[in-house]
Amino acid sequence: MKRNAGNVDKAKECAVQPGAVQDTDTRRGLGDSRSTEGVGDRQGSAAAGATMTGKPGRGFFAHLHFPSVSVRSLRFKATWGAGVLLIVCFVILAGSGILLAFAYQPDFQGAYESVWEITFNYPYGRLLRSVHYLAGNLFFLASLLHLLRVIWAGAYSGARYRNYVYGLALLVIGFGALATGYFLPMSEISYWALVVGTRFLDYFPVVGLPVKRLLMGGEEIGDATVVRLYVLHLTILPLVFIGFASLHLWRIRKDQGLLKPISLGPEELRKVSYTFAVRREWMVFLLVVIALLSWALASPVELGPRPAPAYPPNPVKAAWFFVALQETLSYSAFWGGVVPLGVVAAVFLLFPLFAGGRDGYPLLARRKVFSAVALATLLAYAAFTLLGLCCRGPNWSFTMPSLGVQLLLW
Repeated sequence: MKRNAGNVDKAKECAVQPGAVQDTDTRRGLGDSRSTEGVGDRQGSAAAGATMTGKPGRGFFAHLHFPSVSVRSLRFKATWGAGVLLIVCFVILAGSGILLAFAYQPDFQGAYESVWEITFNYPYGRLLRSVHYLAGNLFFLASLLHLLRVIWAGAYSGARYRNYVYGLALLVIGFGALATGYFLPMSEISYWALVVGTRFLDYFPVVGLPVKRLLMGGEEIGDATVVRLYVLHLTILPLVFIGFASLHLWRIRKDQGLLKPISLGPEELRKVSYTFAVRREWMVFLLVVIALLSWALASPVELGPRPAPAYPPNPVKAAWFFVALQETLSYSAFWGGVVPLGVVAAVFLLFPLFAGGRDGYPLLARRKVFSAVALATLLAYAAFTLLGLCCRGPNWSFTMPSLGVQLLLW
């Protein structure tokens, strides 16, 4: 009897409750309703764990993407290819810059001599220097293009605003790296561009003079100036850039990739393997390398003569990316320098907070206004740059564009 009672108790314990079946089905339904990207992330984590245990797992490039990406994100009109282009340029700049650093001598007299040695005595030195210079210019132009694309897409509202600010910081850091690298050869054009660039700081109250003294290391350009520029260009700015770039890429993953318009159809939202994105990125890398090598071979960068501080050229022009500011400062130091920079910084930092909607998408009318303002700002920058480069002669007087273009090419 006791044995039979025990069997009855075990049968009761093993009996399946209807509510338990319903709860199990409910949990399964909730699990099946989760997004494909979430499932892919769990699969990616499992694959990473499999790699640690010795089993085959995903490669390095897989961790830069979701396991599956939408068809729309692979199309050129969705990204303009600017983000991948920036990464490719940074890799090229890092590789070529490390090689150039082995031969560069960071002092006022030795800087020009070492660059001359690289250009004319080292095997493929002129080609390497040209590729580095052209990649730096392409990086800056691609940064402006990427910023314009982000503003046009409206990817700056809600939770994406933080990543938008990271992108602005990367633009400023990239601009600083371009400027410090431009000054390092200490040729005539880079020396006088540095002179004009440091004089810009005199027009900014409170912070201008301390920053100028910190950068120059004295009252005049000398060995201390070159060392500071060298450390900034080779160490500080790249490390800060890598830190912000890591945050930028992490926030892209955190925000579920590109901002997807509400009107997208099922075909554009269809998921494919991340390998399609990796193939396109390798294709962009190869195309950029071929383009830079072709450009460097067809039009190698000239070094120019040594600087003569006692005999400045007329006119003294800043680096090409500073010429727009030099042009506006020629009209007024305050209204042409401090005010435009302050207004541009305030608009690009604060307008996204005003343009964003409650759902994380920018309001359509405000997005169009911000896009128009950004495009007008870039066009004005380009116009003032061309005006300063091509239409300014001795004593910063206006010259005919044809003569200015000939002097620029010369």
